[in-house]
Amino acid sequence: MRLFLIGCEYAGTTTLGLEMCRWAKEKMGIELGSLHDHWKIPDVVDHHPVKPTEEDCRQFMGLSLKMQEAYMRHNLYYHAPHGVEDRDQIVVGFYIEDTIYARLYYRYGGPGMAGDRAVHSKNLEGLVARLAPQTVLILVKTAPEAIARRMHENPHPYPVVREEDIERVCRLFEAAFEASILKNKIVLDTSQATIEETMTVFAEQIQSFLTEADKRRIPTG
Repeated sequence: MRLFLIGCEYAGTTTLGLEMCRWAKEKMGIELGSLHDHWKIPDVVDHHPVKPTEEDCRQFMGLSLKMQEAYMRHNLYYHAPHGVEDRDQIVVGFYIEDTIYARLYYRYGGPGMAGDRAVHSKNLEGLVARLAPQTVLILVKTAPEAIARRMHENPHPYPVVREEDIERVCRLFEAAFEASILKNKIVLDTSQATIEETMTVFAEQIQSFLTEADKRRIPTG
């Protein structure tokens, strides 16, 4: 099983990703392992529950723009499939998140710049589609007002998205989802639903995308 979650910061991608890890192990006997959630600077080595320290974050933010871009580009390709793969993986954000946030906030990856993210995004999506076509792209969709409320109620230590940009960022993620060449797609709306309700919808929708290998591992009896 390969799951790829995207959505605006505060939509709940990380929270749902962790729940999906637990669900896969409990209900299907599938060990998804660590949640790869590495594209919100400076949380670039995040393997929940282990998070970068304050010193890690401070040092990364102290790197030059050139070094930050290079690190993130290497991070992207490290998490891409390198051959035909059927191993389990769950990743949050990946090249879609990096491309959106790079252009809006990170100051790298624009057209004609070193590490042009339009070019790398296309390359990476091609690799995923060709080498891991079973990947399920999941858009975690949330109303802008709900995201703004969460920003105020539970602010992140290193927030990325600005409140005035919420609607724009949501549109960018939705557009990237629609434009993606990945064939297996799910939309989860967390605007008002609880985690439990959202996971119920996920559990129903994922059935259509289970591979034969996934089905053989479902515990019986």
